[in-house]
Amino acid sequence: MNRYFIVSLLALSIGVLCRSETDVEDVPMKLETALQAFADYEYSQPKKILHDTRLAAYRGANDEKIRLENESLLLEFIQSEASLDARREACMWLANLATEKGLSTLKRLANDGGIGDVVEIVLSHTLARPFDTESSHALKNFVSSVKESQQKSDILIRAIQGDDERLARLAFELVANGTATYELSAWLENNILQLPSPRQLIALNTLQIVAAPEAATIIERLARQGKRLARLEALRLLGTLGRQKDFDYLANLLSSSDSEVANAATAAMIVMPEDVIRDYLIQNLQSNDAAVQIKMIDIVVERGAAYATDYLWVIAEEANNPNQESAIKALGTAAPPKAFGRVLEKFLKMRDIPQKKDWQGVVWDLARRQPDYDEALLEIGEAKAVATEPDSLLLTTLAEKLRSLKPTQSLDEVRDP
Repeated sequence: MNRYFIVSLLALSIGVLCRSETDVEDVPMKLETALQAFADYEYSQPKKILHDTRLAAYRGANDEKIRLENESLLLEFIQSEASLDARREACMWLANLATEKGLSTLKRLANDGGIGDVVEIVLSHTLARPFDTESSHALKNFVSSVKESQQKSDILIRAIQGDDERLARLAFELVANGTATYELSAWLENNILQLPSPRQLIALNTLQIVAAPEAATIIERLARQGKRLARLEALRLLGTLGRQKDFDYLANLLSSSDSEVANAATAAMIVMPEDVIRDYLIQNLQSNDAAVQIKMIDIVVERGAAYATDYLWVIAEEANNPNQESAIKALGTAAPPKAFGRVLEKFLKMRDIPQKKDWQGVVWDLARRQPDYDEALLEIGEAKAVATEPDSLLLTTLAEKLRSLKPTQSLDEVRDP
């Protein structure tokens, strides 16, 4: 299973692009450098790297050349091997950066299973519309009016409820940066369901950034009553709350006929605290329902849940189980390193060619995760002594690969050469 995503929609508004040159120089990180650090971003991580990279994406983008360069970097990034969370975030920034040159790529990516729904949101905005002086001036005036007003929250609320998408996004950006954050968080708690779906998503991400105490209530509310895309995102975020009542709700959605809802619930399960999900995983790995069992295997793989290894072994050795192959492969990710010897033994005894290849993959996966390569090489040597000639050749190759991975210096030698 691909890593599940947790989407957000806080694409910075054009207001960010309209900062003065002095403001731009306050953000020194170049986008290419920022994206390299951002590539492994997960939603559970601190939000600073998200904020810094987003600022880098918009830095100087009122200059046509820089805008095109940043657009190109983002389009390349969302098609890269970066984490799904990072790619979905970066995709949303194109809502204000994309030009006619990027439209063909975005339209093609609208069918991508990982980021397609986000691309559709981006395409729903006027992507090819160039900046115009009048629009920029209006946005600058909006920022000024908010800063000068004694009723900042009232102005922001009107913008969030209004028809101008750019003003709404700019209002959320101001909230994310500390303007009337307390008042707007409280207002959103009571009014989130009245906003259109894209703004529900922006609101959700804004509250995550500012760590608003109302966020948990809003996540729960959107997960049950939110509009389509906002609900899917909130479902994924339920897992981060780690509450038993949310777990029970998500568990009921795993078998939903709506595949996107089921996938969102599975994504939430992946980040649930261990004490909440452990017993449930163990129980359902033993289910007679193959569809339920495969979901549990997928969750075990994503979590690297070593405690589930014994149950994976049972499935892996059930010849008539449709999930046998998945369970075998899952052992390569979830089994503890100490299972290496047992996996080697299983590989040597296996005569079924397709399954032997699966077990060969598990042997390599576990070999790479050994804490002591010398000890692993000894186990491989012992296995070679009783292996057939073809298996012995494979084990020799494996040993050579492990030797190539073995550090040439100890940590102490590196510290004090």
